[in-house]
Amino acid sequence: MTKRLLCALLAFGLLLVATPAHAATWSEPDITALRGTLAPGDGPWLELPWTVVWQYSEMLGGALLDPRAVERLPNGNTLITSRDGLGVYEISADGSVVWSYTADDYTDLVPFHATRLANGNTLIVSRMQDTVLEVAPDKTIVWSYGSPEDASKLIDPFTAFRMPNGNTLIADNQACRVLEVSASGEIVWQYGVTGQRAADNGYAQGYLDWPKWATRLANGNTLIADDEGHRVLEVTPEGTVVWSYGQAGVSGSGPGQLSHPVSAERLDDGSTLISDSGNDRALIVAMDGTVVSSIGTPGEDGLDELGLNDLRRVTITPTGTLLIADTRNSRLLELGHAASGVVTSGQIDCGLPGVRKRFTSLSVASVTPTGTAATLQYRIDSGAWKTTSGGSLPADTYGMLITYRVTLVTDDPAVTPRLTGVSIGYQPAPAQSPGDGDDDGSPGAGTGTTRPRPSARPWSRPRVPIAPRGPVIGIMNPSEGYASSQFGEPLATLEGPVTSRSGWTLERVNTEVDVDSLASDTPAPLPSPEGLILLGGLYAAGALSVPLGRAARAAVSFVPTDY
Repeated sequence: MTKRLLCALLAFGLLLVATPAHAATWSEPDITALRGTLAPGDGPWLELPWTVVWQYSEMLGGALLDPRAVERLPNGNTLITSRDGLGVYEISADGSVVWSYTADDYTDLVPFHATRLANGNTLIVSRMQDTVLEVAPDKTIVWSYGSPEDASKLIDPFTAFRMPNGNTLIADNQACRVLEVSASGEIVWQYGVTGQRAADNGYAQGYLDWPKWATRLANGNTLIADDEGHRVLEVTPEGTVVWSYGQAGVSGSGPGQLSHPVSAERLDDGSTLISDSGNDRALIVAMDGTVVSSIGTPGEDGLDELGLNDLRRVTITPTGTLLIADTRNSRLLELGHAASGVVTSGQIDCGLPGVRKRFTSLSVASVTPTGTAATLQYRIDSGAWKTTSGGSLPADTYGMLITYRVTLVTDDPAVTPRLTGVSIGYQPAPAQSPGDGDDDGSPGAGTGTTRPRPSARPWSRPRVPIAPRGPVIGIMNPSEGYASSQFGEPLATLEGPVTSRSGWTLERVNTEVDVDSLASDTPAPLPSPEGLILLGGLYAAGALSVPLGRAARAAVSFVPTDY
């Protein structure tokens, strides 16, 4: 009994020492460095890139398009205010003019802003006439405020919006004020001192420079784009500034700076969409002042080499896309997310260079709103691409290198999925194991069949030949357990020291790599601490298994048998 117990304890001790930990997980160190058609998001993720989903650049009113304002209507048409075209035009998706109000309908009309009201009428600002008009579909004027003959009402109106209470909010630019006017024409609220620029009053609270935009928010506050003040302000009914972005009186493009903002729109998530006209960009700014998105760089965000030039309005459409009045480029642009995009990793060794592995799992971390999806494919060494779902890989997935490819898709250009990470589960593979032969004949290139094993195992294990010192150059036979080359070519010529211990085979692959054949420029990560520990465990197991086995047999021989 004592002999049996001692043998069991020795066997358990050898098992602890000689058996390495197999399972490990490798995670993508920098998901945004992958190469493909996806774009880096505003955080540590990749998303579908912006693209132009609609564009309009036709002449209107016999002149090049000169959009001073634009908005997408609930019926899907677009309302355009074209200064040089001397009119307001409603166009369908195919560009046909379905309604207009021009200088032929109102003498000397020079429109700078127009918006469609809930009652179907159109509110139009004729800047040069210091007038705001409400026009019915039949072109009848049903309400107006201001006139060229009466400068006491308006001096330089730029925009006007009808509020739910029936009043009208007007940005009176060179009057340095924002007015709320009742239906009867009474001024019931004002921010800014008439004719007094903030620059001349130390940018004290209550003053504006030249405001070109003002809208009433759902919380009762007023959002103002102060063009010459290079800032956007949120003001309470009492005139207190509770939020602002931009450095008062300073034009700039750095963090916290604006240059001639001409419109501002509060979005549902609390951020603010700004037409930063002087910087030729559209900004989305969070409440804490963080720039969530910046669009305007030529050749990026779906834009061509022209980029944006003096944008006068950027707005979110009812479907969630961005609609931009790109004034100096004489066009309208609608930006949305591309329908699909893909990224591909490089060949990944999971931090164990030259080690043949069994890949056990491959999973992608993603955010997929309704109408979007993320699909994942992989290949082992240079084998065929395979699709995976659920994370687990087939049990016979063996090889040295794994490559993955992620595809994002959306049915709605206003919504994009996000790729946030990829994880790979793996473990070192024994020298000979199921899956050494792939279905395409290349060793270690994916799934395969199990090799038949001999029916009777020899009593003693054959001695493993010791690798000579120095580099070894020659053909490594996959049937002997050596892995294939970096590109999965059968019977590839490899060089480097080869070490075999306790049934495990390690090698160093040829470092002469055809870079152009790699799927990505992303370099393989440095070996992880877990990988180094695993390698150490493998070497320790091989080095200690023989002396420990001898010690165990010697110890057993001293145990008395007469009990």
